[in-house]
Amino acid sequence: MFIVVCLFWIRVGAKAHTILQLASQLCKKGLTGDIDAWLRGNTLLGLLHRALITKLYCVPHKLNLLPSINISQKYIQSFKTILDLGWTMFIKNSLPMECQENWRLLYSSSSHGESFQALSSAIIDQGSTILILKDNSGNVFGGYASQPWLLKPKFYGDSSCFLFSLHPNLNLSGGSGHNDNFMYMNNGQYTLPNGIGMGGQMGYWGLWIDSEYGIGQSSVSCSTYSDYSMLSATKDFKIDALEVWCVKEKPKQDDEEERKIPSNKDDWDMNLLEMTGHTKYADGLREDEK
Repeated sequence: MFIVVCLFWIRVGAKAHTILQLASQLCKKGLTGDIDAWLRGNTLLGLLHRALITKLYCVPHKLNLLPSINISQKYIQSFKTILDLGWTMFIKNSLPMECQENWRLLYSSSSHGESFQALSSAIIDQGSTILILKDNSGNVFGGYASQPWLLKPKFYGDSSCFLFSLHPNLNLSGGSGHNDNFMYMNNGQYTLPNGIGMGGQMGYWGLWIDSEYGIGQSSVSCSTYSDYSMLSATKDFKIDALEVWCVKEKPKQDDEEERKIPSNKDDWDMNLLEMTGHTKYADGLREDEK
């Protein structure tokens, strides 16, 4: 079955190196115990298996392997994503259920401009987000921020935040319980660090994007997250590309004006297969219920 699932990944357009990464991740804990228990506990493999059965036997079932992607029409032509299909499935499956279905692009260095002002103004107070970075050595990594980004002089966030690595290895680092240093954002301060941070402590970050845009840091160790290893190729790195997605909209307050619903004129619901340059082999994976 596992080989068949890998062939299915190839069919939907996942890259070869990502298939190997996903296969390694699925087998990470080994098959030393009951195989049925392993299958039940491995939600990503279960999802892919159901998708495979759905396609092979034409089962009338709505199954979303990939999120619905929303990008402002203004940035469609210039946007170039860091992600590929396999990485997207890995991140999607790692997020809380309410963050898996609809992703809205907030910021891309290829579209919005390479400045901390552009980044911070695009992501501040926007809901739950994922940050995805590529450093100048080719490492790809990021983090999930469960709460809206806000300018504060101290750490905040909760234990549902996590860091992840996509290349050269797939890895996810969840909260360790040692401290609550999950999220940090500040700018224009003389006595405090200015930038965006996730995990660790000031000066020794799990992930850091400096307000002097283009440089960042990922320390060798990070007590905030378990199963952590340095995300970037070197502790101090240069940013090659950066994108931020809103994966869960901020709840509306009773006294707030209702958020405008994007129209087809202003925004584009983009199929992720097209966004990553693939032919639409997997149309059946996101069919609307009739």
